[in-house]
Amino acid sequence: MVDFQKVDKDMLSRICSNAKLNLTSSEEEKFVSEMGEILTAFRELESVDTKEVQPAYHATEIRNIWRDDKVKKKSVDIKKNTGALENGYIIGPKLV
Repeated sequence: MVDFQKVDKDMLSRICSNAKLNLTSSEEEKFVSEMGEILTAFRELESVDTKEVQPAYHATEIRNIWRDDKVKKKSVDIKKNTGALENGYIIGPKLV
């Protein structure tokens, strides 16, 4: 089993292989260091007691920001612009 708390060049090369990334040696050094810092931060978060805390699904309040729709009657009769009418309906080309 892989120790996900220990980040080394071997783990980074497997991740890069899966993601089809080619890193230079300086980038590898930088990312190994940064990934270690990220996992350390997550390790600290795991130690926080959250038993009495309700999960937050949204960080901000969800509210409707849209305007109310207003129905406007159009006085244009579109049936006048077509010659393809049948029983009061506009006929279009067969799709299937």
